[in-house]
Amino acid sequence: MIYPVDRPTWRQLFTPLELLFWAPFCGLPLGGALAAHRWATGVEPQGWAILWAAVLGMWGVCAIYFRRRWASLLTQHFWVVPPTLVVGWEEGADVDPGEVAAQVAEVVRQLTPAYPGAEGSLRGCLVHFRREWLTDARPGFMQARIAGVQDNRLIVVRKLEPLSRSALRHELAHRVLQVCAGDPPVEKQHALIGSMGWL
Repeated sequence: MIYPVDRPTWRQLFTPLELLFWAPFCGLPLGGALAAHRWATGVEPQGWAILWAAVLGMWGVCAIYFRRRWASLLTQHFWVVPPTLVVGWEEGADVDPGEVAAQVAEVVRQLTPAYPGAEGSLRGCLVHFRREWLTDARPGFMQARIAGVQDNRLIVVRKLEPLSRSALRHELAHRVLQVCAGDPPVEKQHALIGSMGWL
């Protein structure tokens, strides 16, 4: 089934784990700078300028992170249940929820006989569609255009028409093999994925 994603809330933006990291990241330098203003003597104006530039820089990094995170949350549009994965897209890369759900179901159906945990391996994944090609520029390889990438629970796919031409099933299969088959070498994964017509 398909369910719309509710508009994100501040609680989703500021999770306890992130606050646990960012509070000391920003709070300790700020507290140190305020204490320095109170107790330090004989500091040149240039020293204060450098101190506050560093503190403001750390707050700026924090602000950029949460701004990008909020923008990412706004791109999430619907859930596919089962297997409970969320689908989103950048502006102009809209997809039909029914088509996505059908492709997810196809991957689960074809891989479940060999990998009973196929559906569970996709739980909690984020599938993000974008318009442009992705690029792969790993050291030792020429830069190449790729249609999709799977990194643990994050799956990024270039949107193509029709959706069956996209790399969605290919990248979903990579995730299943990563979890259920012990992440075999890419060549073996591609051999299996190719045998199903998802290469």
